[in-house]
Amino acid sequence: MSESPSRMATYVGAALVVAALIIAAAGGFSSGSLVGALVAVAAVVPAGVGMWKGMQEKTQTGLGLALLVFLAALATAGILVVLKVIDWLR
Repeated sequence: MSESPSRMATYVGAALVVAALIIAAAGGFSSGSLVGALVAVAAVVPAGVGMWKGMQEKTQTGLGLALLVFLAALATAGILVVLKVIDWLR
């Protein structure tokens, strides 16, 4: 069974978001992680490709899943940066 190109790009983006969360967990979530935030921002690129390819397909599933990963990547990066700034200010 072959995966569609939009799904493969989306899965890569999701794996990068999970990797960002693992990196943040290794350093402690409450202190934030700039490296984890950079990995999460890197997940935006394959998620964007997945959205573009999902728009080319006839179904909405690829686009919806890629959009979910895109928003999760941005939210993860934002939260990790804000937590790091709060940690610096303490």
